[in-house]
Amino acid sequence: MVKHGGNKKRRSTSRQNKAMSGSHKVAKYKNPRSLFRNQTVASNWNPSTTPLENLKNMGLKALPNDDIKKPSGLNDASTSSSSSPPVPSKAIELFDIPLNGMIKGKTRADVMLPVSVDDQEYIVRLLKRHRKRDVDYKKMERDTKVNDRQLSAAKVRKLAVKFAGMEKKDRRVEVGDEVEKVLEKVREKEEEGEE
Repeated sequence: MVKHGGNKKRRSTSRQNKAMSGSHKVAKYKNPRSLFRNQTVASNWNPSTTPLENLKNMGLKALPNDDIKKPSGLNDASTSSSSSPPVPSKAIELFDIPLNGMIKGKTRADVMLPVSVDDQEYIVRLLKRHRKRDVDYKKMERDTKVNDRQLSAAKVRKLAVKFAGMEKKDRRVEVGDEVEKVLEKVREKEEEGEE
């Protein structure tokens, strides 16, 4: 009979330990001043203080979004400990886009249309199908024959509001009288919701 593996030499684990011993090297200390390419920053950097204090000493702002108004529940210790009141910011006003999505420019070329031609055709099909009933976005959401993209009720509502807010000259899809009446209902419903 033949014994398999009987003459196999057993290896010691020292070979594996030698390979792993090099991976536990400790990183050398690097002077933070040598990390900066700019000599002005390197000379003004104090390694014993925090980066926030270093930037403040150089006249830079470490947290540029700190002056934006935060909701009262989100104030943390660093912002509430400052003695000066928060400076009101215009960043929120920058992103106030109207609900219908129309951003008017000076010329016709500067006007950004909120609804693509495909979306216009899509919402007109949905509104034609549901023209006899009150504007019910949940029913439009569940209508899988026409709502083949399976848009949620909120997305259908948003698309309908954008399309209703468009001027007739900006529409690229022919809209019948029935759909125009439904669009009027959409506008009325949105005006009621805003008040």
